[in-house]
Amino acid sequence: MKILVLVILLFWTATDCTAQRRKKDPYFTPDPAPTVAQLEKELRDLRLRVSELETMTVRGTYAELDTSKETYQQVKSNNATFLMTFVKAEPYLNGYKVTLSIGNITTATFNGFDLKLKWGAKEPEYSDKWIDWWHGLKTKEQHFTDDLVPGRWNRVEVALLPASADELGFLQVSIETNALTLRG
Repeated sequence: MKILVLVILLFWTATDCTAQRRKKDPYFTPDPAPTVAQLEKELRDLRLRVSELETMTVRGTYAELDTSKETYQQVKSNNATFLMTFVKAEPYLNGYKVTLSIGNITTATFNGFDLKLKWGAKEPEYSDKWIDWWHGLKTKEQHFTDDLVPGRWNRVEVALLPASADELGFLQVSIETNALTLRG
């Protein structure tokens, strides 16, 4: 207890002495107040960092599919891990009908699932425009009653409305399954 009181007393004395020296020092000048532009830039930078951290915490629970070629990505759902790939996009009404393949790499049949999609223009390089781009993405959630058959690619179609050709540069998909059936 005596040590704690001594530490508090020393700290208080040191901070008080420093404050007194600053008052007496003719060369001491406080930092100037930041300008509105500086504060806005700092706020924008902090928002970007928060978005990046949020993205890192959910990495793996979604696939960012390349709409220019057919490659697959691993996606973790609430019950299993799937593979997902973009197959094609065809004009449909005032948007596009997108065909995806979901690879069920388990031995379970999943009875119904939900897809969450985000799409928009191609992702800009790291810049001030990234936050505006991210918040401008379109979103859709769709429920499917189809089964995801085990050990194979299961094709699904999703209508992205409205969408133009330049708004298919970025496509993010996540999946949640509703129920499953095991053989035996």
